[in-house]
Amino acid sequence: MGRNHLKRNVANKRWVLLRKEYKFVLRPNAGKHSIRDSVPLGYFLKYLGFANTTREAKKLLLLTDVLIDGRKVKDVKCPVGFMDSIVVGQKAFRCLFGNKGRIIFIEVDDSDKKICKVLNKVKVKGGKTQLNLSDGRNILSEDDVKVGDSLLLELPSQKIVKRLQFKEGASIVLIGGKYGGVVGKLTKILDDHIFFKDEEGAEFSTLKDYAFVVGGENPELKIKIK
Repeated sequence: MGRNHLKRNVANKRWVLLRKEYKFVLRPNAGKHSIRDSVPLGYFLKYLGFANTTREAKKLLLLTDVLIDGRKVKDVKCPVGFMDSIVVGQKAFRCLFGNKGRIIFIEVDDSDKKICKVLNKVKVKGGKTQLNLSDGRNILSEDDVKVGDSLLLELPSQKIVKRLQFKEGASIVLIGGKYGGVVGKLTKILDDHIFFKDEEGAEFSTLKDYAFVVGGENPELKIKIK
C-alpha cells in the first residue's frame, strides 16, 4: 500500500485535495518530475472530471488516447508536472502552478508546444552541447543557450522553435517560494536574486532559481486561466 499510495493528510501541499474525505491517494511513479512537483495521471483525470475513481481512470486510458507531450500514456500513475501538455480526446490542457504554487490545469489550444527551462548543459562529442531541461529531457543544440534560459519546443519532435532569454524585460512565472504561480515581468537581476513586477505592477524580490522564463514582452503560450 505504501508504494502505490500516499496518505492524503501528508500528501504534497501543491495538490488540491479533500484531505479528510478518504485515507489514501495515488502516488506518482518516479519519472521526469519530482514527486513534490507532480501528480499522477489518475489524479488529473479525476480532478478534471474525466473519471470518478481510479478504476474508471484505468479503463479510460485503455479506451481513449491520452497524450502527455504528444506521446500516448496508459499508466495511471505516470507523473504529470509543470508545463506538461495533456490531451484527452478532443480536449487539451496544460499543467501549471496556480495560487500559492498549487498544481492546476487550464484548457489550451496550443498543446503542440511546450516551454522548458535549461537547468544545466554539458559539451558532448561532435562539438554540440547537451541541454538538460526542467522536465527531465535532454536535447542537443548548437546555439549559445545559457543556463536559466527557456526553450519553446515543438511536440513531440522536441524541435527548438525559439530561445527565451533570461534577461531583464522577460515574461516569467515563479515556480517556487511564497510567490509561486505569480506571472510577471523580470525587472532586475542581482546575484542570486531577481526583482519582478506582477500583473498589477507591484514589485517583489525572490530567488533567481524560482524564475521560469515564458516569453519576451508577452508569454509565448497560454499560462493563465483567463
